[in-house]
Amino acid sequence: MANSSSEVPNDLIEASQAAIMIGFYLVKRLKDGADFDDLKDFMDKMVNDEEFSGMIQKAAAGSSDIPREIEGMSLKGWGGVAKASFNQIVTELGRW
Repeated sequence: MANSSSEVPNDLIEASQAAIMIGFYLVKRLKDGADFDDLKDFMDKMVNDEEFSGMIQKAAAGSSDIPREIEGMSLKGWGGVAKASFNQIVTELGRW
């Protein structure tokens, strides 16, 4: 959690990265439509993929601190969120 408005907001970054990871997963998995196998695959990924489930759990654990991080956040803080989000997008595109 960021303690002042000049720090990079870690909980917001973790939530952003988790959302990006889930979004890329859904785009890849649901590009041909949705069915029961997609739900089963998602549940398997949550249970068996430590990186995927760990990132989501980390984001959920800090989600209650996000409003406090956003309140009065500086340009440096928003820049940190943008940079981390961009890096996560590049990582996910590399997996395609």
